[in-house]
Amino acid sequence: LEADNNSIFYPSTSVSFIPTAAFDGLKSNFLNYLKLRAGYGSSAGFPPTYTTRTNLSLNGNLFVDQNFGNVSGNDTASLRGNPNLTPELVSEIEFGLDAKLWDNRIGLNASVFKRTTTDLITLRDLPPSEGFGFQYINAGDLENQGIELGLTADIFRNPDGFNWNIGVNFYADDPVITKLPDGVDRITIGGSALTADARNAAVAGQPYGVFLGTTVATDEAGNLLVDQNGNYVSTPDNDNVIGDPNIDYTANFTTSFGYKNWRLGVDLAYRHGDDVY
Repeated sequence: LEADNNSIFYPSTSVSFIPTAAFDGLKSNFLNYLKLRAGYGSSAGFPPTYTTRTNLSLNGNLFVDQNFGNVSGNDTASLRGNPNLTPELVSEIEFGLDAKLWDNRIGLNASVFKRTTTDLITLRDLPPSEGFGFQYINAGDLENQGIELGLTADIFRNPDGFNWNIGVNFYADDPVITKLPDGVDRITIGGSALTADARNAAVAGQPYGVFLGTTVATDEAGNLLVDQNGNYVSTPDNDNVIGDPNIDYTANFTTSFGYKNWRLGVDLAYRHGDDVY
């Protein structure tokens, strides 16, 4: 980035408290361990190098003319420089707990978090009339709230014999664009400006990267419109939200069986959502 924008401060801190160690009598045969934790962290994001300047490519031997003379040429890159780019700042606050139960046979952990990205760096498509194809910009703010839950259990535990344990993990988050630059209600991203059917965009109040396109037109009562040939009528504009590429949630299941020095493990993963075009 340019010298005035090429530094940023991003601190982090965390704290934890273990009630089972602090209070006599709280620890028992059922509750073996309990920890409460909270943390705040931040980090910085920077764009690729040389994105603040528009580059000019020079070629001293572009082609040879009919008199066998070298003809030089130059052209500008498709990426338009943005000297006003600043770093993006990602900050997150998280609360959670960890517990061990029943002679440490059962493990529980839970976390909730809220992550905020300000001055989000986005590669924006430009109209061809500007003479460029793309430009990196600070496209506003992104907020992501989520939860993660985990459970582990030793069904059988015998150091000299048969062992069986299982684990389950669940994760869900919701990344939403909360702010865009003044006067901008949507920004096409990812080099999909010329895709009319489904193009990715940052839209205020919507998940990051939603698909925009045409939908079926309706009347005032919400009925789908059909033309004289029996085909659905498309909306005149293609700025309707028609899909969300973000994953709604993921779930993972693991189990392992062991007997002395032999062990067999199985992992299963499930992902829900994630629209694809």
